[in-house]
Amino acid sequence: KIGRGFQDLSLDQRDAVRAALAETLEILARDQIRRVRMILAEALKDVANAPPHVVQWLARDREIEVAAPMLECSPLLDDDDLVAVIANAPIPGALTAIARRATVSSRVADAIVDAQDHEAVTALLDNGSAQIREETLDRLIERSRSVAEWQPPLVRRPMLPAGAAAKLAGFVADSLLSLLRSRGDLDTSTLDAVEKAVSKRLIDAPGSVTAEKPLKREINNGVGAEVQLRYTPGALSVGGGLQWTHHTTTIGTAPMSLYGFFVEPRYVIPPRSNTLAPYLSLRLRLLLCGVLLAALPA
Repeated sequence: KIGRGFQDLSLDQRDAVRAALAETLEILARDQIRRVRMILAEALKDVANAPPHVVQWLARDREIEVAAPMLECSPLLDDDDLVAVIANAPIPGALTAIARRATVSSRVADAIVDAQDHEAVTALLDNGSAQIREETLDRLIERSRSVAEWQPPLVRRPMLPAGAAAKLAGFVADSLLSLLRSRGDLDTSTLDAVEKAVSKRLIDAPGSVTAEKPLKREINNGVGAEVQLRYTPGALSVGGGLQWTHHTTTIGTAPMSLYGFFVEPRYVIPPRSNTLAPYLSLRLRLLLCGVLLAALPA
């Protein structure tokens, strides 16, 4: 109603109306009834020309239902305002509201991380538009080893740097590891870094594959196929081809595939039966597992 009649007023009258309106809003912002302040905060949360001092008052309200709409949405709160709120012992939920803003600068993100509010950091990581410096992201990745709820948003985070992706690949759960490896937005260098981290994890894990601990202890039986061509000029023949097998593992990693090529010389022992034809053979294989190259004897 005020807006409809505003255009018909003189400049002095408009100034008087603005002053009266600001005074009224300030009275409402200080009202003892929480419901009144909540309604006012919802009404002003995205108003660009709201009285700044009223916005500041509501943003610092001791009730999160009042403060949260302003902290999350108000365009009148700049980085200085938000950092000041974070630094001055905010009420529970205030940092989470700030972390959900449509735009979060790296300065504000650093302040949220430094405050060590787990819920707020989770909201910050879930906010794809939040600007988080790579150094800060690295700190969060290290801390996420003991804060499991941060790992899913870290794995899903847009524009994940190669180094960050590789670090995550070294310790996240199998389901998250599969999600990380299947992301379509990671460039080739990042995917290579992830695969190298997965291979290192395979080797470094407790009970990993070493000369003292045979590979069969770590890789379960699987299914596979092969294609072979053989040259047979006589009793001694030579074959070669490609083979692939798919396995689950016993060291906590995602399912893996072994694939590569082989050479198999074969000598047929002169048969003494029309139904049996015994032979001796030696198969040499070179197999790949992710980026791990290993020669496996037959």
